[in-house]
Amino acid sequence: MTTQDPRHDEPSGAGDPLDTGDRRVLADLARIHGHLDPVPADLAARARFAVAMAEVEAEVARLVSTDHGAGARAGVRSSGAATARTITFSTDDHTLTLMIGGSGHGRRRLDGWIAGGAGSAALVGLRMVGSTVDVEVSDEGRFGVDDMPAGMAQVSVHDADGGALLVTPTFLV
Repeated sequence: MTTQDPRHDEPSGAGDPLDTGDRRVLADLARIHGHLDPVPADLAARARFAVAMAEVEAEVARLVSTDHGAGARAGVRSSGAATARTITFSTDDHTLTLMIGGSGHGRRRLDGWIAGGAGSAALVGLRMVGSTVDVEVSDEGRFGVDDMPAGMAQVSVHDADGGALLVTPTFLV
């Protein structure tokens, strides 16, 4: 226990080197912190993913709305059936709506619709940690991806010439 010397503003021993007792307390704090709030194993990969944006010339879409489905909003426990989630992104020229649902065994299905720009969207790139999937957009602006892993993702929309139209911020699938 340290006592305060009335002649100084600091507790006595404050400027002394760490001793064995200090090191033991710090080691215990590090162990407790590591147990209660561990660093996620994929943190470095997620950080690199979040800052990697090849389409810097694309307009970054704004998150307009997100809907987690009626069961999720009400706090109802899942009965094993997947609850779909809808996310909408928007730019000045385009609106992108994504519906994310379960496809079994922790995998996801993504269905998307792009509107605006007079049917200019031709290709959607879906980036996930460790992989990228490119899918064609129908004439009606629809696209889909089956069997995606759960995790962070980012969507980029390209025109027929490969030019980037928009890119979303990363979001959880």
